[in-house]
Amino acid sequence: MFRAIKRVIRAIGYLLVGKLDKAADALYTNPDAMRGGYQKVIEEKTKHAQEYMDAVASKVESKNEKMARLERLNADATKLSDIINGAKVKAKERAEALGFDEEALRTDEKYQELRQAAIDRSHTLVEKQERIADLEDAIRKDEVEINNHKARLRQMKTDVQKLKDESKDAVADVRAAAFDQKINDTLNGISDDKTENDLTRLREARNKAAAKASISSEMAGTDVAALEMELMAAGKADEATADFDSFIFKGQKKQAPAEKLDLGAAEAEVSVGEKDKS
Repeated sequence: MFRAIKRVIRAIGYLLVGKLDKAADALYTNPDAMRGGYQKVIEEKTKHAQEYMDAVASKVESKNEKMARLERLNADATKLSDIINGAKVKAKERAEALGFDEEALRTDEKYQELRQAAIDRSHTLVEKQERIADLEDAIRKDEVEINNHKARLRQMKTDVQKLKDESKDAVADVRAAAFDQKINDTLNGISDDKTENDLTRLREARNKAAAKASISSEMAGTDVAALEMELMAAGKADEATADFDSFIFKGQKKQAPAEKLDLGAAEAEVSVGEKDKS
């Protein structure tokens, strides 16, 4: 169960990381975010270059200190050599004074003092010469390392400058890409404009209305034609009746139709007659 819970927690973590990465990628497409991101990288690299420069400066300071020590050791070695040579010269003079008698020289305090001084200084000189050799070797290595560090430092400064130039170009590219995308979105919006669909529907409605009008006109024309046909049939029937009657009553004198009695006029005449009688 605990393993399952751990897997769920890890999955949630991966999901969150993925969403954050996606959101970060989306943000980096913003020119201001792009500039800020580059600025942060430039600041970090500049900081690293400064720290590297401080380290190189410390290395140079260490080399300079070694060179100063070498200079002092060389001076000491030169002094020891002079002392040794002087002791040898004095010891030889003393040996000449004693006739180079080895027994006398072994017991001669002055000669033995000069001899011991030369020997002791010689041992010290050998030690200093070894230290000088070690310092010279260390200084040569320091110079090689410092030169390499200086070359790398120059490269780091060049990289920072390139990043500054790249930052400007990147921000310009992002702005241009955003502008192009905006134009493309606008053009796509125009090409996919809903007014085209509205216009299509309007045209369809117009065509339907025209079709309905045409059908209505055709129907009206059919009614008129039917009426005309009916009238023509009636006319033909009257003409046939007239022709038949004309054939039947041809040569016969038609009787005048009986006159219609005007009741109003008759009543008036009766009223006038009654008045004359009285």
